[in-house]
Amino acid sequence: MKTITRKLLYPVILVGMVLIAVLTIMAGVRPIYLLLVALGLFLSARLANYQLRYFYRGLQAFQQRDLAASEANFRIFLADAERRPWIKKLMWLSWGSYTGDIEAMGYNNLGAICLETRRLEEAKTCLQKALSLDANYAKPHYNLAVIAVLQNDAEASKLHFEETRRLGFTNSAFDQFLTKVQTDYADFNVKTNDWLKKDSRAQGK
Repeated sequence: MKTITRKLLYPVILVGMVLIAVLTIMAGVRPIYLLLVALGLFLSARLANYQLRYFYRGLQAFQQRDLAASEANFRIFLADAERRPWIKKLMWLSWGSYTGDIEAMGYNNLGAICLETRRLEEAKTCLQKALSLDANYAKPHYNLAVIAVLQNDAEASKLHFEETRRLGFTNSAFDQFLTKVQTDYADFNVKTNDWLKKDSRAQGK
């Protein structure tokens, strides 16, 4: 799926959900049934995202500029994804704007951390791994372009920036908005999963 299509999914799905709710109520369906369906989807998403909790913890820590904690969580997630590849399919209710492969996101984010800590060759390895998982993922190209600038490789930088734009990522206001939405969603997931974990401990007493 192309980036431009993924980016439009958020507003399209939101409008679609509102229309479905309105039409369902107009058709005479009691609102309680809509609430039950919404609750079912919410609980399904919670159970699925619990398996992806280290990814969301890594994203939250990255946003908070705790790069050490972020890297540790992403490495745990990536090791888990390699050992249990089926967990990638649990992304069904938390699609990405730029890729449908959460493992590719993990490698891109790990590459971004390595870039910020100036481990450029390690960053390139992670970003190239992300592209091997999804060749149409724009963000690794953006990060590779930044690395090329730092390494005084103007030609490589230009090529990666052109590929970034071709794939639909321009770091526009809308791109930044989507990034904020995903970060807020990660923060919500972390807090919810921590609450579920505490609740589970309480039940075990």
